[in-house]
Parts: sequence; structure tokens; C-alpha cells
Amino acid sequence: MKRPIFRYRPYKSFYGKELSHTEKEHFDRVLDLIIEMAIKQMNEDGK
Repeated sequence: MKRPIFRYRPYKSFYGKELSHTEKEHFDRVLDLIIEMAIKQMNEDGK
């Protein structure tokens, strides 16, 4: 499930160069996982 609100991301590496396509995909997956875990945690805290 893609969340449009998180689709724009600043794809700059620490050195200021553009990231490659595979790095972007990895970055996307990691951020999506973090967001999902945060949402799960919020849901558990709300119980």
C-alpha cells in the first residue's frame, strides 16, 4: 500500500550526489517499514 503523502522524498546522499535508482528503492522500502512500525506502535498505544 503506497501512501502518496510520503512519496516525495529528498533523494540526496550524505555527499550531496543523487542516489541511484536501486538506492532510491531501498530508501523507499526502509522508510515505508519505519512508517508502518510507527503506525502499528501508535495503534497499540491507543488500545
